[in-house]
This record gives sequence, C-alpha cells and structure tokens, in this order.
Amino acid sequence: MGTFYMLVGFSVAISIFHTLNSFIDVQNDQFSSTSWHFKRFYSISTNFQKRQTPNYVLLPTNYTYDDLDINLSTSLEFGTGSSRKTIKLKLTPQHVTWVPRLPESQTEFCNNQKYENECRFAGNSWYSPRAANRRTENNNFTFSETVDYNSTYGDWYEDTVTGGGASVSLQFGVAEHWRSAPALGLGVQDGNPNPERPNYLTALSQQARIGSQTCSFYNILDSDSPGEVIIGGVNRGNIFGKFQIWDNYDTGLLDTPMFRLVGGNNTANATVIEGPYKPPGAANRPAWIEIKEANIRLPSRVHEWITTTLNASRTDIGYYMPCNHQFDREAVLEIIWSEVTIRIPLTYITSPPTIARNVRDDNMCFVNLGDPPGESEYSCILGGPFFRAAYVVLAPADSFTAIAASKQNATSQDIVPLSGNVVAMLQSVSGSDAPMDSSNPESPPGASIPNTGQKSLSTGAIAGIAIGGAAVVLGGIGALIFLCIRRRRKWKTPPVIPLPEPGLEPLYGSDQDPTYRPISELSASFKHASNTSTPPMELPGSLDREPLTGRIQ
Repeated sequence: MGTFYMLVGFSVAISIFHTLNSFIDVQNDQFSSTSWHFKRFYSISTNFQKRQTPNYVLLPTNYTYDDLDINLSTSLEFGTGSSRKTIKLKLTPQHVTWVPRLPESQTEFCNNQKYENECRFAGNSWYSPRAANRRTENNNFTFSETVDYNSTYGDWYEDTVTGGGASVSLQFGVAEHWRSAPALGLGVQDGNPNPERPNYLTALSQQARIGSQTCSFYNILDSDSPGEVIIGGVNRGNIFGKFQIWDNYDTGLLDTPMFRLVGGNNTANATVIEGPYKPPGAANRPAWIEIKEANIRLPSRVHEWITTTLNASRTDIGYYMPCNHQFDREAVLEIIWSEVTIRIPLTYITSPPTIARNVRDDNMCFVNLGDPPGESEYSCILGGPFFRAAYVVLAPADSFTAIAASKQNATSQDIVPLSGNVVAMLQSVSGSDAPMDSSNPESPPGASIPNTGQKSLSTGAIAGIAIGGAAVVLGGIGALIFLCIRRRRKWKTPPVIPLPEPGLEPLYGSDQDPTYRPISELSASFKHASNTSTPPMELPGSLDREPLTGRIQ
C-alpha cells in the first residue's frame, strides 16, 4: 500500500505542475499547452530553466544626429571567443547586414583624406574577417540605401552574431568601400530577399531563437532618451490600452487616419484649433510607416497647420523655425483611427538648437517635417515624431501592422513573446490605462484610451504565486503520504498476546474453534515461559474473567 500512496502522490504532483505551467502561459498570453512534456518531469530544475529562456531578442537603441547622417543604431557582437568584436550598426528595414573591413593599418587608413568619411562612418566598428568565414558562392556583395547606385561593396562572409543574449549564424557583407554607417538589415520592408542569404529576422526564426518574425519599436527616434526594438515579442509595459491591427495591407501600410490639432493637454478641456480632417481619396491612399524617416510628412492641409503654428519655413536642406518663436507648447497633433488615437505634442516635431546643423543662423531650429506627399504617393508618411508617441509592431512574415499609444519614459519590462497566431495574441495584449490629464506625467497628453477594466500581474508575481502555491500543495501531499506510510507500518507490528494463567484451559479444543491459534504458531520472536527464567506472565488485574469466552483475546 505504501508504494500505491507514493504513486498517487507523484501523479498528483505532476498534474499540479502541469496545471500551474498552463496557468503561467495563459497569464503571459502564450496559449500553449505543451510547454512542458511529461517525459521531462524527472528534472524540475531543468524545466524551470527552460521556461526562463526568452524566445525574443531585445535590442537597446540610440538615436543620434551628426553632420553625415541621422542614425538609429544598436550594437551586436560578431565572432566567438577571443575574436568577438562589438560593432555599432545602423538599423534599417532592408534585408542586408554589412560591416566595414578592418584595414591593414587603421591609422594609415584614417589619416588618408580620401577615406575621411569612411573612417568617421565606421568609428570603432571594424570587422577582421577570417578566410574560413568567407562565402565562396556568388560572393560579390553590394548594398545601397537608395536605388540609384551601389554605394557599398565587398565580399559575403558568415559568422556568429550575438544580440540580446541570442546567438545566430548570419551571412553579412564585409565592405571594402562604403558611404554610410554599418547596417543591420531587419528585413521588415517588402521586397525580394535572397533566400540563400536570410536577413537577421529570418535567421533568428529559422534557428529557433524567436517564436515569430515580428519587430516592435519603442521610442526609437528620440534623441533625448534611449529606445528599444524587440524581435519576436512586445513590451506591454510601454503601451497604453490595446493595439489596432491592419492585416489587409502589406507590412507598414495602414488606413489613412483623421487629423486634429488641439491646444492644452486635457482632452476634456482641449480647444480644437483645426480639424477633424480626412484627406480626400483616403480609401485609395493608405498611410505608410517608415522607421528610417526622421521626419513626418503630412497631408497639405495638416502640414499648413503645423508650419503656421511653428512659423516654420522651407529651406534647401529642410524645414526650420526661429528658436525663440513662442507657440502653444501644449498643442497636440492628434492622429485618429477607429480604435486608437496617437497624440503627438508639437514639441516632438521641433528640435533643440544643437540640431540646427548646416544653418548659418544659430537662431534657427530644425523642424522634423517633410514635404507633403504628392497625389500619387501615400496619404502621409509617419516617421520621426510619430515613433515617439506610438508603439509600432511590424510583421513581414504575417503581413500585418499594429500600433498602440506609447507610454513615455517607461521603465518597466513586461515582455510578451509572440508565437503561433500572432494577431490573436496581440488582440489580447493590453497595457495600462491611465487618467489622461496633466497631473499624470506618464500619460500621453489628452490621449483617448478605452478603459478595459483589466489589471494584470507582472510575470514575476504570477510565477511567485504559482511556485509558492505548488510548494504548499506538494508539502501537504508529502505530509499525507508520510502519515499513511507510518500508519501502515504501525498496522504491520504484531500484537503481544498474553499467556493464560496456569490451570486455565480453553472450553473447547483447537479442533472445535477455527479461530484458535496454538502458541507454537506465534512469531518466532516470542519465547515460551518454559524456556526462560522469567516467571509466567499474569493477566492484568483489571481483566474481567467472567464470563470466560474460552478464547485468548
């Protein structure tokens, strides 16, 4: 019976662990019932370690201006062991990753005026190739950030690339000549990627480092604070409300929104300055999200609202405004879709005086505006300031785009890995809901976010509750099994049967009483009184001898 109770307890423990594991998956929006397999319950610690291994890649980003370029960048490690080298890369939506080749003499190279710009673009991010890593088939590598010419060329190599704790074997170009910063090709734009040379996103997916080919972008085009890109997941700690999803266009395209310019930072008391306005022909001219676009390009009428409010004017190198121009610094441009509203303060569209590059008048400040799109172009192109106010998810493999209102200066990490039916998972993801007023510095000014009434625990809290509950339940089961085994052992201890007093005999013989057991059949450990010097045992004085039953009790 002891073995039976142990098997029952073990089965119950397995059921509890499987249930708790499913509970954690559901709370984290990972609808998987096969995360732990029965055959692996022999090693609980191994399973916990497996559960804690992230299936997403988080890349911190920085956004910088210089005289040569405007760079959204991150850093990856190339190579292994002693040859590992950290290289700063510009993030692009294209499919190609490339790095500059380390010259035989870096000093000589950088002192040569001919290569001055190349040296500045490379900075300290050089790659020293090994012959064993060189690809031999179709080895010529070319790359350009425009379609006009191939500004970067060299050879194809393959090596281990590590970012966000995930290592992957990646093919990339090693440039002999270049005219821009080294690039990490995320592969989130449409095009014809070479299947023989998978981009970074595809390589991570093929080598099981991520659960889905999705890229989420948070605060990536803000020069004042860092941002992040999560490949294979989203950080719901960085959003308000829920996502609106478009899966009826190619990746990066979405319905043309309505626009409104309001003053003040409380929707209830806001003064509508202009709008609402929807561009003509919006049904046939979708909007476009562009991660490498520093500016926002708005329909003509909306563009005019902004330039008039900011007193901005067009120059041959972009839009500028007087740095001392006074305007309503609480004014907000609202970009309105059916399920989400993105509110961009006009201060996001202006830049500090330090960005007034290439302008002789130090009193002129750069404005993050581009020319209005032409009639044959997209209705608007959302870059630069839009990414400071919106959390964007691009999924090239599943051909959808999702956006939510972004929480500024967020520090929490509540990352939801995405896999399987990604659209359904995103529909269930909800960020915090906050009162939209000036007393809440984290809320987007005047944003209109639906109240879902949902409050979610963090992943750590859920895991702690689950593990603590499992420990209590398993402790109770263990105590029950211990008591059952102890009681069973107590039952197996043979009773001590006292001998009858001399002269007392059964009223009938053993042949007449089937329950009678002769002394010779007692346990071998029992010693008869005639074989020891100990006097015969007497029955206790309290024994009721009347009436005699004829049996030894």
